[in-house]
Amino acid sequence: MTDQYDVQAEGKKKPAHRFTTPQDVDLLKEVMSICPHDAPYGQTSARWAEKATLASLRASGTDEEYDEREQLLQDLSDMIDMISNKKKATKEDKCKKMDKRESDDHTVRVAALTGMKRKSLGMKETTTILKKQRRR
Repeated sequence: MTDQYDVQAEGKKKPAHRFTTPQDVDLLKEVMSICPHDAPYGQTSARWAEKATLASLRASGTDEEYDEREQLLQDLSDMIDMISNKKKATKEDKCKKMDKRESDDHTVRVAALTGMKRKSLGMKETTTILKKQRRR
């Protein structure tokens, strides 16, 4: 894949490519259809690579094209926000579950230690009574 910084045979840089508005719209439509922001872990780069296969360009265009482009950009922004909120909610749910497990574990440990203390106190009392009986 070549880009604007590749050096040509004469040693000059290639001119920067100017994208048109219809090309912007096509690119945004492709991104919306592939939805690389919602890819599962480990597949994000594959989705972006899939998007990159579309030859998309941009430059000037009509007002309708700009309006469509702006609408698509807003839709894409909303989609990205929704996905990030969903990921945050999932992460918070996991954290809440872990916190609950930890507090439950602590409660179980405290109950077990309390039971062990009761047993040991009961054993001491029994031992003391037996010693007193032997002395008589």
